[in-house]
Amino acid sequence: MNIKKIFNRLYVLLFLCAIPLFSQGVDLKIVVFSVNSGDSSLILFPNNKLMLIDTGVPARTEDTVIPFLQRHGITHLDYFLGTHPHPDHMDGVPNLEAGGYIDAATVFWDWNTFDYAETFTIEGTDWFIANTRDTALWGTDANLNSVSYRFEWNGFVYSGAGDEGIGSMNRFMDDYPALVPAHVRNTAHHGWGPNDRTFLEAINADLYIVSCTTKSKTVNNGYQVIEAAANTVGAPLALTGEVGVGNVYIRVSSGSDWDFKYCPLSKTHIIPDFYTPPPID
Repeated sequence: MNIKKIFNRLYVLLFLCAIPLFSQGVDLKIVVFSVNSGDSSLILFPNNKLMLIDTGVPARTEDTVIPFLQRHGITHLDYFLGTHPHPDHMDGVPNLEAGGYIDAATVFWDWNTFDYAETFTIEGTDWFIANTRDTALWGTDANLNSVSYRFEWNGFVYSGAGDEGIGSMNRFMDDYPALVPAHVRNTAHHGWGPNDRTFLEAINADLYIVSCTTKSKTVNNGYQVIEAAANTVGAPLALTGEVGVGNVYIRVSSGSDWDFKYCPLSKTHIIPDFYTPPPID
């Protein structure tokens, strides 16, 4: 075999080996887990790094969140954000630690980490903290002190919250009205309420997610307010807690190219090409 053929074959081999590197890191992906009464969302950044926001209660961490991670070859979380220390948001942390998903290498944030209106960049996404712990303003109620946030990537904006109250919604809207609109809003207090209709309409989302609850399990007309706001702006509602619906999966290429679908809660369901496990050292 002559030298030219050898180099040609090496070139093809190197190209084929590089394909996985080119094929991953294309889209931003978000899974909002169906964990009944509570919250848990997984963000897969375009560079293949992972963040989990909240865990649901331990039983839902064990039967929904961890099996999803296992099915997709995910063995470690790069970031964890706990919005506030209520069982349906953070009590699954020990379960994730026991499985090695959260460890000393995980960047761990909670309601004590941030300041209101703090901005930062994580793995190419730009974040704004719309509410955080402020007992001087909100008192000792953990819900009112919970983290709410927005992040933007490639023209796409996603906003979500723990169990924040109407006061923090109105403060955000008054102080930073230009930052309120978003393509997707994961509604506060997983649909239970209270929710501010004016704020939800100002978000003007293309999709509102009612995370981990059902229409019948609401207080302060929480679901009804979300539904009315969504109807006003002509946006659909995605309800993860409706029986048989499942997780909500959002795939984003840009602000003008994104979609969502429901994923079955089947213990065997896999989202094709969702995650590329890093090579073993």
